[in-house]
Amino acid sequence: MSPLNITVNGTRYELLVENHETLSSVLRERLNLTGTKIGCSQGSCGACTVLVDNEPVLSCISPALRFDGSDVLTIEGVRKNGVLHDLQQKLVEHGAIQCGFCTPGMVITALDFVNKNPNPTIAEIKDAISGNVCRCTGYKKIISAIAEYAQEKYRDKKKTIPVSERSGPIVGTSRPYIEATKKVQGTAEYTDDIRRKNTLYAKFLRSTYPHAHILDIDYSEALKLPGVRAIATGKDIPIHFGVLPISQDETAMAIEKTRYAGEVVAAVAADTEDIAKEALKLIKVKYEPIRAFLTIDDSLEDSGTDERIHNHSKFNNNIHKKSGTAFRRSAGRIK
Repeated sequence: MSPLNITVNGTRYELLVENHETLSSVLRERLNLTGTKIGCSQGSCGACTVLVDNEPVLSCISPALRFDGSDVLTIEGVRKNGVLHDLQQKLVEHGAIQCGFCTPGMVITALDFVNKNPNPTIAEIKDAISGNVCRCTGYKKIISAIAEYAQEKYRDKKKTIPVSERSGPIVGTSRPYIEATKKVQGTAEYTDDIRRKNTLYAKFLRSTYPHAHILDIDYSEALKLPGVRAIATGKDIPIHFGVLPISQDETAMAIEKTRYAGEVVAAVAADTEDIAKEALKLIKVKYEPIRAFLTIDDSLEDSGTDERIHNHSKFNNNIHKKSGTAFRRSAGRIK
């Protein structure tokens, strides 16, 4: 372990960290600043973005020891004296928050961008936040909130009254999402933010093939690893839980075949996260790759003798159903 001296949100910390520890793990696990989210662990989604010495950093892929002596700002440090930052308030007012998982990283990215580009165009805002993935709200309201913040802060200098303080009729008036204030501050609690004593750690082994038969899963060696408590595969949970016709064959883990790259094929429960990770490396899966349908055109075409992704589809391709306008628009492409 090596010493790390770091200032986070104005407070100085002296820590001993492992060489492989990321900045995000130090923030979340050591300092309990769980507002910084882990979405992909690959630096692809932007949920883990923090400012280090006034520069945005993807903390999930950045070694913590690289930032010895640095000054870090996380989402918890954006609010001052219990009052939302103007950018945070705009996101609340514009209804730019839904699940809120991407919001902390979005706030940090946008705050840094506007501070450095005080008169941005809409196109520039779109480009600036393109590395922050929002999977549910969509970007329109986020972009309008950032644009209005920049306009009022650097150009018009006019202050609007927060929605929560406006008087007038309730019916027919937009109101902020009840959890938006928590989510924009990074204080909303998600499953991975919950800390419990003596818990086991679960890790998933995921398919490397987009479409393949599972011939065998051998986890005997993984089960021998000290600290491994249990290993499960899809055969242990064969219940179909899809509530829609399109998902009627859905199970918690793949059983006979995988339908997309990354589908879970095995789960490990162990005393520590590192043990669980090591156990995954010892699991041997035999696959028989079958034709993958990776594009819209592939899925629209007749599958011929190739196995479809979902065998319960009534067409000999990978279309679930044909109806109305959607069918007319695609009629020229469907065989």
